[in-house]
Amino acid sequence: MKTATLARLLSAGAIAVGLSACSNGAAQPPQLPQSGPHKSSVFRDVGTSGSSRSVSTVAIGHCTQVATSKGILYAKLVPTAAVDHANIDASHCDIGIYLGPSSHGQRIDHTSVTDADQYGIFADQAQNVTIDHTTVARIGNHTNGAFAPNGVQTGVGLYFRGATGTVDHTDISLYQKNGTAFNCLFDDVTGACLKPSSVSMMHSTAVGLGQVGFIAQNGIQYLDSTAPQFEHNSATNNSYYNPADTLYNGSATGFLFLCTNVASESQLRAQHNAAENNDFNYYVDNNPADC
Repeated sequence: MKTATLARLLSAGAIAVGLSACSNGAAQPPQLPQSGPHKSSVFRDVGTSGSSRSVSTVAIGHCTQVATSKGILYAKLVPTAAVDHANIDASHCDIGIYLGPSSHGQRIDHTSVTDADQYGIFADQAQNVTIDHTTVARIGNHTNGAFAPNGVQTGVGLYFRGATGTVDHTDISLYQKNGTAFNCLFDDVTGACLKPSSVSMMHSTAVGLGQVGFIAQNGIQYLDSTAPQFEHNSATNNSYYNPADTLYNGSATGFLFLCTNVASESQLRAQHNAAENNDFNYYVDNNPADC
């Protein structure tokens, strides 16, 4: 990753999402200014993850402690077999389903994942993950058990970090920051990309909260990663209206692809990917200066 890009990633800003270059997620509106037609809000995942609550409030009896690449977090389910026709209520846990580096070929099929505080499904260097006919919803801050999204830069439906897999016929909604963040595994100190993600996505949706003034959401994001197949997806209702934020007001994006194998907005459209009611429906940047 270019030094200039790292400096931009670590600069203070307003919000965050990530696609295929170098970026990651932190707490409270840090953002990635772009040199392109607008300033996109990128989910950054360099450094430690910002939690919307203290781990001391975790109901230990219901969540499993896991050592992730983002530090110690708590997951509702760490599967050792296929997850099929399950309802995963991740209330009081950071993660709904956690797939770590030793996970290979994990299937999540016809499953519902709800109410995790940080990540719905976290594929952390897991390989060949298959997510099919699954729904993920209400991922982000909770107050007294109720979904109460805020400006903390967590709350991602599907989070792949240096992982590979396929997402098909999956619907993500009511997320705090991003519907998806298919990101490279970055070095937390230098920001260097250590292991890109490679995720195919088909026939899937990301539906944001609509216009909000506390966070710039993104629907589907790839950062320093690749999409071998990406077609028949939709991203809607991601909008950030905050006139006091002169840098990032109006920067929420439907499809956000940074430093990926996707060449252009035209390519996304040609592959039947539809975006509407976002501040910016499509944003593709492969400029070497930004990667």
